[in-house]
Formats: sequence, C-alpha cells, structure tokens
Amino acid sequence: MKVVDLMENYIESYLAKDNLSEYENSYPELFEHYFTYWGDRDSFKGALTETETRERVVLIKKHLAVIEQKLNNFGFNVALLEVILFVGQGWTNGHAFKHDSTFKVFLPVEAYQSDTQVLTFVPHEIIHALHYQKQPDFYFKNKEEKERFSRLLITEGLATLLTKKIMGLSEKEALWADYLDSEDLEWWMRECEKWGDGLYKFAISNFKKSSDSLMFYTADKNDIFKYRAGYYIGMKILEKMIDNKGVRDIDLLTTPREKLEGLVLNVLRQSA
Repeated sequence: MKVVDLMENYIESYLAKDNLSEYENSYPELFEHYFTYWGDRDSFKGALTETETRERVVLIKKHLAVIEQKLNNFGFNVALLEVILFVGQGWTNGHAFKHDSTFKVFLPVEAYQSDTQVLTFVPHEIIHALHYQKQPDFYFKNKEEKERFSRLLITEGLATLLTKKIMGLSEKEALWADYLDSEDLEWWMRECEKWGDGLYKFAISNFKKSSDSLMFYTADKNDIFKYRAGYYIGMKILEKMIDNKGVRDIDLLTTPREKLEGLVLNVLRQSA
C-alpha cells in the first residue's frame, strides 16, 4: 500500500500556526470530501496534540504490513492502493473517496486507540475502496445517496463480513473491535438477536429511503435502531445469501448494485 502521511502538515500548519487552510492545502481533494460528508469546517478543532498524533500514526503504521498480507492472501492486490493518514474531528473511522479515477482510503488517526481497532477497522475501510473500485455504483455523489439505507446496508455489511473472514475475527470483534466493554457488548448482541425480525422489517420498510440511516451510527446507545445495528443486519443478510445461494463472499464485491440490492431485499423478506 502507498501511505500518505499528513502528520507533519497537521503539526506544522494547524497546531503550530492554527492555519486550517494551509493544513487543507496539504491534500485539498481529501479535505473537500471530508468536510462535505464527514466533518464540519466551521467547527473544526484538531482532535489530537502533537504527541498524540505521532503515537496514533505509529500505532496504525505498525500493522499495515500484516493487513496488506492478509488482504493479498484473500485475493486482493492492494500494492497501489493509497491510504491517507490525517487528523480530523473524531467523527468517523474513515472511509474511501474518489480522486483521479481511483478510490483512496482515508483514516483519521484519532479514531484508532488500540491494536484491535487498527486490525479491525483499517481493513474495513480498505474494503470500501476495493468495493467502490469494482462497483462504482455503490459510491455516492451527494448526501442523499450517501445515506441511502440499501447502500449502507450492503456496503457496511459486506465490509464487516469480509473483514471478519480476512482478519480471522469473531463476529463481535468484526462489529465493534474493542470499543464496547464486555457487558455493553453482550447487551448489544442480545438486543440484536431479540429484535431480529423487527430489524429485518425495519430494513425492508426503509430499504429505498435516505431518511432513516441512524441504524448505522452511534446516536443512542440505549436504542439499537440508532446504534449500529445496521452493520449486524447487513452482515447477517449477506451471510444468509452466501449460505442459501451458494454465492462466494468475494464475488459480492463485483455484483452490480441493482442485482445485489434485489437479492438482498428478497433475503430480507424471507427472513422477516
């Protein structure tokens, strides 16, 4: 992988001079995307000190070779994939964006606080880039498309499922890494299982909408419908497709959006 490290730009431009514009100019295309979809330029406040920034970058970089090898072993050639490390606002683990006809991965380093989080969510974000590269229709060009429930269900479910297999993780690790303590994690898993049919019915009702995507965010930790249960449903539905249809997991990355959405919706209806 080709790593682009904006650490020194953040330290020299933003921390030393409080010059956000100069920091943005270190990679304008990245920051234009970031502030359009993931952050807020007007309220930007760098999430890390210089020491913290250097520590997080070291934490991420020490695992990249292992992640790349595991992706290669699974059949992905990521030698030319660009991975950008920068400091953001603490609002996302990262994602992928299109620039110069290819998709690049961006990782806000403040989001990674442990080895487990790096080994779980870095490959997750890389898989988004690989998916978009093979099927660009799953990418988004405006905020409404970004929040489309069907798109989120499939892209996040697939990234979670493939991360689990590629990195040899448990279901719980692939979903949460070590963000939740054991008690909260067990509660969350029980709630997902308890609400199984209800979650599937909610997904069917909102499949084509862009207004009820809180299921993919951490908006309310007491309500799984607003606390990342969408990742759970997406992973489970795609697993059902693999088991019932004889589809290979890696082939889901190359399945056209219209076809895959139709297959997923049918499995949801059969499961509800």
